[in-house]
Amino acid sequence: MKKEENKTLFEKYNSPEDIVSCPLRYRKWRKLLNTYGIAAVNLYGIISLEDFVEIFNQFFKADLTADVVKAILLPFVFKHRRFGFYQHYLVHYVVLDDIEWVDYLFQEQGGKPRYIPEKDTFAQYVNEVYEETDNWETVFQYLLNKFGDTVETFTAFFEVRNYVLGSIDLREITETIEKSGFKFDDEKQLSEFIDMLIKAKNNTRMWEHKGYTPVEMMEMIKNGEPVVSDLFATVDYDPEEECHCGSGAKYKKCCMLVEQWDNNHLTKKEKDFFYNLWLQLLDFVNRKYKVTESVINVANPLDNDPKVLRKVRDKLWENTDVITEFVYNTPSLSFEERKYLHDWEYNSIKGAFVIFQQTEDYAILVRMFGIEKEFFGIKGISASVSAVVKESLPMMTYTVLLPFGNKIIYDGFLDKYPLSFKTTAQKRIITGYQEMLDRLGIVTDLTEY
Repeated sequence: MKKEENKTLFEKYNSPEDIVSCPLRYRKWRKLLNTYGIAAVNLYGIISLEDFVEIFNQFFKADLTADVVKAILLPFVFKHRRFGFYQHYLVHYVVLDDIEWVDYLFQEQGGKPRYIPEKDTFAQYVNEVYEETDNWETVFQYLLNKFGDTVETFTAFFEVRNYVLGSIDLREITETIEKSGFKFDDEKQLSEFIDMLIKAKNNTRMWEHKGYTPVEMMEMIKNGEPVVSDLFATVDYDPEEECHCGSGAKYKKCCMLVEQWDNNHLTKKEKDFFYNLWLQLLDFVNRKYKVTESVINVANPLDNDPKVLRKVRDKLWENTDVITEFVYNTPSLSFEERKYLHDWEYNSIKGAFVIFQQTEDYAILVRMFGIEKEFFGIKGISASVSAVVKESLPMMTYTVLLPFGNKIIYDGFLDKYPLSFKTTAQKRIITGYQEMLDRLGIVTDLTEY
């Protein structure tokens, strides 16, 4: 967007002509509102005026309205330009300089929950570089010790920090470090420094997550309820009934158009092969670690308790070395089964994803917290992914992706973390992901990944 267009939009929502004298009964709130307004945009990037007022009223037991708060804050926009207004949002000054950031933040924030610290901690965010943890301080002290307390070290630190925090794709991180002037002794030292940077980023409060850190978001998704199991899912839908996604349309005119294609899930032969091998593996893990007292029934999968399977599955992904041990202790495994197990041990991907879209061929999942955004085409096991989750897409989930020959499936469990997307936010999210999808393409084979 051109600078002139940004200026026009700023003037549209931040007009000096709209400034009015603050009524006497509200003047006691002016300084506090300014402080917490700056803190809010530093913490969230953007926040609806209604949400900001609700937080402020809760902190101070006030009864202010959005219109009153905007009238009080508008003069500060022209006084210090630390924040401003865009539509009905209070936005950071960086966003004022590039309104397209709003679309990006709409897309990334979606319907995620908002991190709201205690009142005094919230106010600390008036300082733009305030951090609740010392991860970046640790990085900074490391650089000072290695490269000296110089202006060059200080400048280079912020260059690298801004790149790490501001980039979706960190594939050029090594080049960025080299351009900053930091020279490491060997690859091992450089790799350790990159790990330090990624740890710092993953524990930084992010605008994209409404103030939560990536680690906190990951934990919420991992602990999301309910957990959906493909093995025990009911996927027989009446075409004449209302669609399970909540659209209000009949199933036959909605999700059925993409879900009822045989190509978006495994064949019965493939499904039986998967569950036979998968349950053998879980049975071995359960017996080795004594995860539960239950016996996993390999011959009759539906006789198992899904909660038991989930618990053992979680133990498996704590350390995949156990897969090699299972292969070594199970001589009856065929060559094909051994190959699949090898792929599961070394090529599986565990983490948080957005189920972006269901197609006739696969469900498209977007990786959330990797070094870069990635799109994966996932086959369902017994049925399509969307038929199993029964939610409006996009939605967030935590799962483990598995290679299955030249296909990608998941390990049978999807932790649902549904987001309450509003129509406008949903459209922005879909548009943003579609643009990235067109640019990056879809990974459909983890063995070549």
